[in-house]
Amino acid sequence: MHDIVVGQWWHSLDHDEPCRVVDTEVLWSQSTCVIGVPRRGTTLRALQSRLAPVKPSDAALLDQLCFTSTTARNADAIEMDALVAPLQRPIADSATHLER
Repeated sequence: MHDIVVGQWWHSLDHDEPCRVVDTEVLWSQSTCVIGVPRRGTTLRALQSRLAPVKPSDAALLDQLCFTSTTARNADAIEMDALVAPLQRPIADSATHLER
C-alpha cells in the first residue's frame, strides 16, 4: 500500500488521469481517498489501491492542468459577474498597484 498524503498528486487507474488527494479515510475496512479530478471538475471517492504514483514526466502536465482549471474557473466567474474587489481597495486601485 502506498503512503498517500492529502495534497499529493496521484494517477487514478479508474479514470486514467492525474488527480489530487483531498482527503483520506477508512470505510468498511477499505482505505479510500476523496480525489479532485481536474478535467471533470469534480471530486470523487476512490480506493487507495486504485491510485498509482504520478510519473516524474507528468509533472509538467499537472502544472498545465492546474493552470487550465484555474483559468476555466476565472472565465466562469467573469461570465457570471462574480468577481469582486478586495476588501481593502477597489478594483481600479488594485490594478494600478500591480502596475507599479
